[in-house]
Amino acid sequence: MDMNQGFCPLRFQKRDCFSYHKTSCLVKLLPLLVLLYLVWTAAAVQAQFTYTTNSGAITITGYTGSGGVVTIPATTNGLPVTRIGGFAFANKSTLTAISIPNSITTLGAGAFQACSSLGSVVIPDSVTSIGANSFQSCSNITTITLGNSL
Repeated sequence: MDMNQGFCPLRFQKRDCFSYHKTSCLVKLLPLLVLLYLVWTAAAVQAQFTYTTNSGAITITGYTGSGGVVTIPATTNGLPVTRIGGFAFANKSTLTAISIPNSITTLGAGAFQACSSLGSVVIPDSVTSIGANSFQSCSNITTITLGNSL
């Protein structure tokens, strides 16, 4: 079939879809594609973490992602993420950097233990408690910046 003979695979109009209506087709699809991307990325971010809910707040209890630079969300399902639980990221050797939001108040014991590729850590002012051995055996850490509340 000759695509220049008036066939538009999206059936918006029977004109030359690959010239005049190519732009029209893309413009009409763009909002849908953006929405699908946002839903997919939000689900992918949430899918990287296991968590519990207690008194209207989230505790991250585990990480199932592939590593690299990891950003902990400030909220999940509309609830604030306030704690990183004990051993939540332990032994994640592919974790290279972690972004901790200002909603976090507590890092549990061994939270990042044995994250051997973790380079530097910035702990925000909101964190008031760091559990024992939170960064034990993180052999590549060169700097840890502590927030003012510690």
